[in-house]
Amino acid sequence: MSVFLTIFFMMIGSNARADNSARCYWYVGGVNQYVKRIFTSAPSPKTLYFAKIGDRMAYQSINLAAQSLNYVKCPGLTSINFTYTMDGELVDGFSDVYQTNIPGVGVRMKNPELNQSVPFSGSGRSCANCVVGLPNKFDVEYVRTGRDVKTGNVSLNFKVRAMFQDWDAAEISIIGTNELSSQTFFSGCSGSKTQDIPLGKVAIALLEQQTPRNVGLEILCTGVLPGTKLPLKVYFEGSNDGPGMLNLTPGGAEGIGISLTTASGVKLPFNKAGGLAMKWVKTEQDGELYSFDFDAKYARKGGVEPKPGRADAVLNYILDYN
Repeated sequence: MSVFLTIFFMMIGSNARADNSARCYWYVGGVNQYVKRIFTSAPSPKTLYFAKIGDRMAYQSINLAAQSLNYVKCPGLTSINFTYTMDGELVDGFSDVYQTNIPGVGVRMKNPELNQSVPFSGSGRSCANCVVGLPNKFDVEYVRTGRDVKTGNVSLNFKVRAMFQDWDAAEISIIGTNELSSQTFFSGCSGSKTQDIPLGKVAIALLEQQTPRNVGLEILCTGVLPGTKLPLKVYFEGSNDGPGMLNLTPGGAEGIGISLTTASGVKLPFNKAGGLAMKWVKTEQDGELYSFDFDAKYARKGGVEPKPGRADAVLNYILDYN
């Protein structure tokens, strides 16, 4: 199936001169045009590639017109203010990415010449030989907005509005249905939802003599090409007294914690910044298998007299692959 990118523009007369108090106009071939310019672009199929949340997975460029057709002049002004806004609902947590009907995929309109994304504003000099007006092109970026990214037909109906002073001078529309596919984008990584780690009964007097319990985590990452080694890291959450020391659930033993370290003695982190790399193991039928091993054992907590009792605790692991 072939899909063609169509770009056209039209001009419509402006009867609302009151909205153009500076009497700005398009200067085209020596002719002054007090009109609103309309540009429309049809989307084309795109393949989504791996990107971090907030980065683009694919894009297409919209060429508006030759720069000589985009001059704006405002008589009597030495500076022309311009503002670009976009119709649509923003994705939560983003100031310039707009929602689509495809989970995990948003749209950003960016002017690569100014390296700015809509909405943005600025100003330019106004004089006989100055050039102020529309940029040569905009990029329509498909942005990753969440962990899980779906593919399919994305429906686009966005309008970028260009204001010069108080003049509604131009409208750039991206309208149509676009097929999004993926060859290298992964669906996500997951492991066991719950895992019991019995450390058994240990006498307080024998804490230093206990043998650590080895714990293994296995994580499967799906939707990637065979052999793909993602930068997968893991860190942990739970009541703690710092790296490597998990607190017990209140109401049981006192003065005791659970020591958590790797085989080489690295204390397990309780923050994202300290995340530890997981080991790629092999390619399986459903995806790429990773593992992470650590040792767990009871340990005294300084400054508190140990008292016997139940020694339960809860540890959550967090995967970081953005």
